[in-house]
Amino acid sequence: MEQKRKPEAHSLKTRVQERKGLKRKLEAAAAGDKEEEHKVREISSSPSPSPLPCSDSFATQINHQNLTIEVATQVDILNSTFSWNESHRASAKRATHVLAELAKNEEVVNIIVDGGAVTALVKHLQAPPFISDDDESAPKPFEHEVEKGSAFALGLLAVKPEHQQLIVDAGALSHLVDLLKRQTHGSNSRAVNSVIRRAADAITNLAHENSNIKTRVRLEGGIPPLVELLEFTDTKVQRAAAGALRTLAFKNDENKNQIVECNALPTLILMLRSEDAAIHYEAVGVIGNLVHSSPNIKKDVLQAGALQPVIGLLSSLCSESQREAALLLGQFAATDSDCKVHIVQRGAVRPLIEMLQSPDLQLREMAAFALGRLAQDTHNQAGIAHNGGLQPLLKLLDSKNGSLQHNAAFALYGLADNEDNVSDFIKVGGIQKLQDGEFIVQATKDCVAKTLKRLEEKVHGRVLSHLLYLMRVGEKVIQRRVSLALAHLCSPDDQRTIFIDNNGLESLVGLLGSANVKQQLDGSAALYKLANKASSLSPMDAAPPSPTPQVYLGEQYVNSATLSDVTFLVEGRRFYAHRIALLASSDAFRAMFDGGYREKDARDIEIPNIRWEVFELMMRFIYTGSVDVTLDIAQDLLRAADQYLLEGLKRLCEYAIAQDVSLENVSTMYELSENFHAMSLRDICILFILEHFEKLSERPGKEKEVQGYFVSSLRDTDNPTIPAQLHWQLAHGSVVDDEEIASELLPLLRVYKNGRVERLIESQIVPPSLKDGKTGVSSKDITISTNPSISARIYIPSSKLTTTEKLALLIYFHGGGFCIESAFSLFQQRYLNAVVSQANVVAVSVDYRLAPEHPLPVAYEDCWTSLQWVLSHTKHHHDEQPQQDSITHGFEVEPWLKNNVNFDRVFLGGDSAGANIAHNIAMRAGANGLSVIRGMFLVHPYFWGSERIGSEKDMDGGAKDMVERIWLFVNPSAKDGIDDPMFNPFANGAPSLSGLGCKRVLVCVAENDVLKERGKFYCEKLKKNGWEGEDVELFESAEEGHGFYVFAPDTQNAQLLFKCLASFLSK
Repeated sequence: MEQKRKPEAHSLKTRVQERKGLKRKLEAAAAGDKEEEHKVREISSSPSPSPLPCSDSFATQINHQNLTIEVATQVDILNSTFSWNESHRASAKRATHVLAELAKNEEVVNIIVDGGAVTALVKHLQAPPFISDDDESAPKPFEHEVEKGSAFALGLLAVKPEHQQLIVDAGALSHLVDLLKRQTHGSNSRAVNSVIRRAADAITNLAHENSNIKTRVRLEGGIPPLVELLEFTDTKVQRAAAGALRTLAFKNDENKNQIVECNALPTLILMLRSEDAAIHYEAVGVIGNLVHSSPNIKKDVLQAGALQPVIGLLSSLCSESQREAALLLGQFAATDSDCKVHIVQRGAVRPLIEMLQSPDLQLREMAAFALGRLAQDTHNQAGIAHNGGLQPLLKLLDSKNGSLQHNAAFALYGLADNEDNVSDFIKVGGIQKLQDGEFIVQATKDCVAKTLKRLEEKVHGRVLSHLLYLMRVGEKVIQRRVSLALAHLCSPDDQRTIFIDNNGLESLVGLLGSANVKQQLDGSAALYKLANKASSLSPMDAAPPSPTPQVYLGEQYVNSATLSDVTFLVEGRRFYAHRIALLASSDAFRAMFDGGYREKDARDIEIPNIRWEVFELMMRFIYTGSVDVTLDIAQDLLRAADQYLLEGLKRLCEYAIAQDVSLENVSTMYELSENFHAMSLRDICILFILEHFEKLSERPGKEKEVQGYFVSSLRDTDNPTIPAQLHWQLAHGSVVDDEEIASELLPLLRVYKNGRVERLIESQIVPPSLKDGKTGVSSKDITISTNPSISARIYIPSSKLTTTEKLALLIYFHGGGFCIESAFSLFQQRYLNAVVSQANVVAVSVDYRLAPEHPLPVAYEDCWTSLQWVLSHTKHHHDEQPQQDSITHGFEVEPWLKNNVNFDRVFLGGDSAGANIAHNIAMRAGANGLSVIRGMFLVHPYFWGSERIGSEKDMDGGAKDMVERIWLFVNPSAKDGIDDPMFNPFANGAPSLSGLGCKRVLVCVAENDVLKERGKFYCEKLKKNGWEGEDVELFESAEEGHGFYVFAPDTQNAQLLFKCLASFLSK
């Protein structure tokens, strides 16, 4: 990246300031000549005006007309006194002095020039001619004094650029060069020194920013004598000569080359070491202009030994020398990488960093310039940061000076290239500073953007590991800064590791509850950035595509009596429907017509809580797959879609509602999304709140409400609540692809040849709940193991908010035929909320890996690992676990288990396939000598076998085929097929149920469930096979089908089942 603040631009600015500095120098020097001025008055015998005061206010005391007269008078004197006559010389000297005094006021300069003073002054730059040879040997009154006065006055007139060429055209240059060559002799040595100095100063002002005059000076032979004067004994002459060379060298390659050819470098380098600040200031300026844009001269300067004395000037008491030295080092650093390294090795970094904190703006600017050049070399980056360069550079970003800002930004860009500096950037708040800065010029904005990109590219591997370490053990302020920075810099692939596994998300959410407004805004911005990075959490920018049309009956069958086999009564009106269309549409209708409900065989079904137009639109979606959802009906339609589990229709409603989210209604929309599990709408509301956090917080009464979306204290400070949906989205992902079908297990899932598995019956995934509105149960997601990947959702009843009593623990395994469903589904969330609330227990619902991606026995192994992890929270695990069994202890101790669970009351439980898992885990526990499991309940257990028992002999062949096909699909390696002991615990050769590793058992069956006979048979076998447990209970739900309680948890039979489970878990 090329730095905007070029040395050329700085040098030009310096030259403009230098002209004013030179004028002040001329004025100061004039005061030093007072003594000689008094001598003039004493010796002069010719008439002369009364003495004029030497002050800046002199010219303003005379009006314009008087000024014109005064100038004309002095010009006449000069024109009439060009001789060695003593009185002439005295008058001429005084006239030059008067004109110089007047010229100190730039407003009077034009009057002096217009009055013809230039020609007269130029004439007196040379000594008067001798009339005879005798005159040449006679005393020369005021020798050098008149020439000095003329040079001084011309130098002041040359301050205005428009007069420079006029003076040169009048022939001043050749005379000024001649004055440079006057030699010191006798008592007049002081006068000679003065005239030489005035000549050099006049050349400086004449050549300033005028390339033609710079060239004319060289052509007039002015450079060699100026170089010789660098070794003059009078330091003022040295300074004046160096000042002239400095001006002549600026942007004039021929002049530069001649200065070097005249062997100026050794003397200039010696001057760098001078104790006289004025000397080393001018010397470093000359060298700076010589090397600018001249790489060959730059090499010559370095070879001549300039580097170390220039570095030494960084510690000078003269701020001008410090500034020039920093600029020169920045120019040196552009030479090559080795030079950058040498500059740092010789001690330049510390003084440069100290200069960054100077009150002098230009000093800070040049120090940042030099560090910016040095920081582009990889060998220097860590050293600059280690010596404390980061914080002052970051502070300079607040400057209102565009060049200073950019120099600092460029230096930071270099430092960001070293991965060892990344954590330092973050620890001192550098990422927020870069993001929040108000940058004046576009180049700086681009530079900062590239710096952030460079830092982002470094956040992986050992850098990320170090940052995660800081998140765990650093001070709170460091943890906060790391979390904020990583939200902006981390890769999406690392989001789970950072924000879930290492609690980074909790740190960000904590900021929203801070009393510090800046921290609130930082937290909201970071969460917004993080949410946008999660691809599945981005705002909906289009309505979801409709499923394939051929799945639907079509528009012609909407409310058509043709082939209708069911009628809905809505607001007293009949709506004709077809069971096949309803069964294909959602789990709710499948449960209604195929799950043992009263509606299964009913012809007319009353719909009491939905308006006709809403119901009609919902049915139109079921039949066609698409409807136009308008804003006026969207909320009612969303409610209906949620009630009947129509996810596609919900998405359409959410999209329509989302278009209307505003500052005024976002609170209402958020509550709507919560009430009807509208996760896409909730995502949009969260993103909207984060994006407009500042505006929302500024609204009267809204600050606490906005914070309340994310911040609450559940029980203790160890587990602050996090935005649950964002948490879940970071922890999980989804893949959408479409390829050729390889196999199907209809109606459950489809497998494609590219390996993707499409689950056709898949419940809505929902985040954990801070506090369930119906039951008061709180839940959160945890990681049990990363290898293998096993997660779980923990539930805790509201009673734990008011009591310290430790509760029983339920380790629960969900159903779904080992191939569908999730511990994070809406069905499981509702079911577990009900059980936990009524039984007053803590529950861990295990999200084991599913077939066919992970065929059995993977699910069994995951659940066994989960049991071991849970038991690792109690001493029983260590006391009773046999040596030969491999154990995965998981992550750190989980406070919800450690602080709230009575490990003398551990229960296993599961429904359907989960009940199968619970049985097999209990059998393994018994075989391994684990005696800590208090009890186990099996709800509608998924057992089978080749020999039919009880009412199975009369069952439909299709139902039997489906039960068997699922098992063979999820466990293709089962050695005995459907008589595998894992599936048929009563098969020949199966382990005896007497080894079941628990003390109490409850088996729940349903009257209309094809699996009920296996549950009943399980109870009979358990009682007869020598099991030494306390008791076995059987509970049967009348007129219900398999899993009815999951789909309809509010029905009377479901409530009876929950009470039975609660009673069992309370014993």
